[in-house]
Amino acid sequence: MKLRYNNSKNCDHPKYNYQYMIILLIPFIMVQASCKKWVEIDAPITSLTAKNVYTDNATAVAVLTGIYATMGSGNSNYTGLNGISLRTGLSGDELTLWSGGFDGGDLHQLYQNNLLAQKPIGINPWQEYYQRLLTINSAVEGLESSTALNPAVKKQLLGEARFLRAFFHFYLVNFYGDVPLAMTSDWRINAVAHKTPKDDVYKQIITDLKEAQNLLSDKYVQSDAMTVSSSGSEERVRPTKGAATALLARVYLYTKDWANADAQSTAVINNNTLYGLNSLEAAFTKNNREAIWQIQYVNTDWGTEGYHFILTEDPGYERPTYLSSFLLDAFEPGDNRKTNWVGSFDNGVTTYYYPNKYKAQYDPNNTEYFMVLRLAEQYLIRAEAKAQLNKISDAQADLNAIRNRAGLPNTTANDKLLLLTVILRERQVELFTEWGHRWFDLKRTANIDTVMSIMYPTKNSGGTWNTSWQLYPLSSEDIRLNSNLAPNNPGY
Repeated sequence: MKLRYNNSKNCDHPKYNYQYMIILLIPFIMVQASCKKWVEIDAPITSLTAKNVYTDNATAVAVLTGIYATMGSGNSNYTGLNGISLRTGLSGDELTLWSGGFDGGDLHQLYQNNLLAQKPIGINPWQEYYQRLLTINSAVEGLESSTALNPAVKKQLLGEARFLRAFFHFYLVNFYGDVPLAMTSDWRINAVAHKTPKDDVYKQIITDLKEAQNLLSDKYVQSDAMTVSSSGSEERVRPTKGAATALLARVYLYTKDWANADAQSTAVINNNTLYGLNSLEAAFTKNNREAIWQIQYVNTDWGTEGYHFILTEDPGYERPTYLSSFLLDAFEPGDNRKTNWVGSFDNGVTTYYYPNKYKAQYDPNNTEYFMVLRLAEQYLIRAEAKAQLNKISDAQADLNAIRNRAGLPNTTANDKLLLLTVILRERQVELFTEWGHRWFDLKRTANIDTVMSIMYPTKNSGGTWNTSWQLYPLSSEDIRLNSNLAPNNPGY
């Protein structure tokens, strides 16, 4: 199912079966934000509505819970957050597209790195993320002006909103480069927004995450955004200070602030009361100790991550991808991740390998959640930061924590350049088909041209990789409606 971002009178608007609370207000609050183009949108919440929402704890909580529900609904498929792994896996070197998918459609464009600005529907996350930002900014404004909420609820929800604003901007800047910085729900400002330089977007992301750290609870809270869960029974679906710290560590890594990346990842790793590396088999189960932040599936029949990847028959229209030989060849002999996290389907002629981190193609019992932030990434962030700071033995120790869990011996890399190369490969086999890590890693480490110059001809029967294709294009329709977004990214 693919959402079209038109001014439709019949906008799909599901009632979410979300276990934390029944969201009564979301249809009224979000309907405009989910049905119109970002550049055309009216104010998503009237002043009267905002006043009513933020005078009651339950309705205020419902706004943020509704955002998590949309993120876990599965209704967005390839454009939703649960499509990031698929989309970037096809753009990069992780996934191969089934030959029957070569019809010029959305996935074909992604796989052949031939995105068309004139045809953004189905593959362009721009609209969806900015629509979420409108709701988030409305929440920030409503919460900041409210004097009626329980102070603990207000503080937690403001922290969640700041965290989410940083989260969506992080993905926008990594997909598109320079992007408008969305800091208001005022449609008149958004309709004429200019692009903000990438470095300035990152500065705001860092500001939001630091503020989120100060606001969010240290421990996981329940559906009322106030009651702390007892140890061992946490639902890890509402962001905590740990989630903000984990994302901040990643942002510092991306902006080459090695000392702060080291410090923030260390803060997460050292919180062994809440976090610890789990077994490979249990790493993607719900609420396990490796999870820093997860999102609950809403539609467990087909909205799960496993649904899009697990093959029980030949790749086809429903599940058109499988793992590339480039990824499979990156695993060292004896790597238990290849055994535990890679599945296979053999039709008697061909064996297809697929991501099997998530074990359930359908998950009616909610045994798994989307894993958004997990501890293993923090070890790899710290290893890379330590290597950049020439703390070689410390970097080796963090790298070995991940390798040893996978059944591999300690690394033999003992100098900075070799360690950085080994860490990048370790990220490839640890974080494959997870939230765009590989695609973003290739770009931020300046390895994308080298890798894609090899990979691109295999996807296009020859041809030459163009470095401009590492950024996705803006929609030409959005640029037509708001000329301040011009020019488009190079190459489009």
